[in-house]
Amino acid sequence: MRTKRLGPNVNVMLEKPERGSNLLGKPFPCPLCAVTLELRITRKQKPYCVCMECGLQLFFRGKVGIARLERIVEDQLLVAGSWSTTNTPELLFNRIQHLKQRKAELERKQRLFFPDSDLENAIQAIDKEIERAQGELQRLGQNEGESK
Repeated sequence: MRTKRLGPNVNVMLEKPERGSNLLGKPFPCPLCAVTLELRITRKQKPYCVCMECGLQLFFRGKVGIARLERIVEDQLLVAGSWSTTNTPELLFNRIQHLKQRKAELERKQRLFFPDSDLENAIQAIDKEIERAQGELQRLGQNEGESK
């Protein structure tokens, strides 16, 4: 009898109830407004958060998604804002961090010999998007400095 292998993104509970506790209460930015959300753990030991401002509920599923969330929270890759600000700088910063991560993932896939030109074009496009977002963030920073 053959057993069925579970794929990397199977919707399963965290292995141990204690494992989710390292995420409990940690800050995570809302993807729409970037305000600080508090991570919670469901009864089935899966992380989630709720943005009362946007009405967004965010549930993290599967081993891959939960592992990424743990890495992001542990490395403090994303920045969350407060309720009273517009949060555009936080959104831009988070976008830049995400783009840098995607670029690194694509660069790891690139072959040393006989590089993939499509992959190289994708990496260059991400580079341009990073530069655009950094320029926008710099412009916002200069505007903030002038208004003070």
